[in-house]
Amino acid sequence: MHKPARYILLLLTVLLAACQAQVKEEDIFNVPFSIVASGDDSQLSLAKELVIRDKTEWKYLWLAHTGDPRKRPPAIDFRSEMVIAIYLDQRATSGYAIEVQRIRVINNQLLVELVVKHPDPRMQQSMAMTQAHTIIKLPRYDLPVKFLYRQQK
Repeated sequence: MHKPARYILLLLTVLLAACQAQVKEEDIFNVPFSIVASGDDSQLSLAKELVIRDKTEWKYLWLAHTGDPRKRPPAIDFRSEMVIAIYLDQRATSGYAIEVQRIRVINNQLLVELVVKHPDPRMQQSMAMTQAHTIIKLPRYDLPVKFLYRQQK
């Protein structure tokens, strides 16, 4: 094989490998967020993952969450912010929680990484119906949202 042909073949191999490469580090970045509400008392008792990008949806969620039309939802500027709400299903004891570990933009989607915490079997838990939830606000992204759950170790 001639030298120019070898160089072209080598160049094509390198380019093909680059095209098949996974996500580059600069394509991944963390998204800041803050907790709006978190706990184990909610009027919503089914497991849900909700992405809220407008004021009307936010009002409906807050009403369903609190069950009290007199309680106003916290202020969110939906021009620049959005809300993500995560609910576990109803449980018969306390000690359950859901925690957002981090949020990243990867491959043109938001990846919300969560940890589900279970009661410590060595500790006594109250026997009460609980609805673990976490509601966060973050900068607005018009990207699909994916949830990645991990169990507490």
